[in-house]
Amino acid sequence: MGMMDERQPEAQAQVEAQAQTVGAFVGFGTRVKMYVLDLLILMIPAFVLYEVSLNVSSRVRSILPFVLYWAVLYGLLVSMTVWFGGTPGKLLGKSRIVREDGRYLSVPQAAARNLWYLLLSGLMIFVLAEPFGDGLAALKIHDYLGNSLIFQASKKVLLLLLWIDCGTASFQGQRRAVHDLLAGSYVVTRDTAARLHSGQAGLTQLPAERDRVSAKSFVWVTAGIVVYELLAAVLRAHPLVMFQ
Repeated sequence: MGMMDERQPEAQAQVEAQAQTVGAFVGFGTRVKMYVLDLLILMIPAFVLYEVSLNVSSRVRSILPFVLYWAVLYGLLVSMTVWFGGTPGKLLGKSRIVREDGRYLSVPQAAARNLWYLLLSGLMIFVLAEPFGDGLAALKIHDYLGNSLIFQASKKVLLLLLWIDCGTASFQGQRRAVHDLLAGSYVVTRDTAARLHSGQAGLTQLPAERDRVSAKSFVWVTAGIVVYELLAAVLRAHPLVMFQ
């Protein structure tokens, strides 16, 4: 009886420790929810600055203000990942982007993880460099991009690759997207990040879990697309006039 009494606390501790590791990795559905939060929080100021950069570049006939906009946006995303462990959506979703030891990413890692923004910005800068130099009016930029076969084709390829990238999180054991594998990062719950950082747990102790892609995941994906399109439509219906 004495030995059984001694083993019971140990067994209970093991069960509790195992329970704390279940659901440690953040999956596809939750990531989409956090992405929607980011859209609601970041898209309006980002879009306003985007329109300002278009107007300024058009007025001065230079691509440099537009390049500066993308540099600031990219730097902001990298900084939030390095300093806080994620964007506002991830922080509100109680998730963190970490390394194997639970610490936040280094600058090179965060830069690699946000590579998609760099590719998109590079594409837009390449396409718009010539029309800005020719003094194309800012209000005509959206029409120019819509009629650019190079931009439209490249954007579709990038979006397809982005969906493949994010979709891997649903099938990879540690729920890592391609950009996580590239950066050496993991998206885990806030509590898991703290346990990793304190040494209470290691990544090898966290059970590999594949996502259960449910109808709710597709609902959130659809919601994200709808929110983005609605915000974009509303903002574009009221173009900035301060620099026109």
